Amino acid sequence: INMACIEIYGSSNFRHVLALSILSQKPVKILDIRSNNIEIGITEYETNLLQLIDKIMNGSTIQISSDGTSLFFKPGTLIGGTNHHKCSVHRSIGYYLEFVTWILVLLKNKLTLTLEGITNGPGDPSVDALKISTLNLMKKFGFSLETNINILKRGYAPLGGGACVLTVGPIFSLNPLNITDIGQFKNFRGISYRFY
Repeated sequence: INMACIEIYGSSNFRHVLALSILSQKPVKILDIRSNNIEIGITEYETNLLQLIDKIMNGSTIQISSDGTSLFFKPGTLIGGTNHHKCSVHRSIGYYLEFVTWILVLLKNKLTLTLEGITNGPGDPSVDALKISTLNLMKKFGFSLETNINILKRGYAPLGGGACVLTVGPIFSLNPLNITDIGQFKNFRGISYRFY
């Protein structure tokens, strides 16, 4: 097996690079992470994402340079189990939850993941949006009908305090999708929220 390390420069698409590394099972080096910025290196919320990856994967290697401008990541196995993670309040839970959904095709056992933090915030998909759109698509791909995101409580910036639980079982084969015909719209549904 060729385990040559792929080198990527800069912090653009940080989550995508990690997800593709996991899906391809190839190690990656991310270099020059914000090396020209005033605040150089990996951010607190990116470090928090790496901590989440470390919790749900077995055998991963994560090495961050002392100045935070380079990262070596070697993916392990997505083991499942029951996990709890407190997300950074600099990003919404959706930032983390969306990433997890990208890599679930490699899941070996049932995963029950509790995430705490901001459920609805600017810049990231809300937990509601992921529940409505992503979960339905996952079920069409062949994930169990029991796949669910249960919102336990809402949390807003800057303090967070919200929580949700993702429950999903392993998938053994992916169903092909044909969504070229949108069909007819019968009704529209949505979710509105507000806070004081």
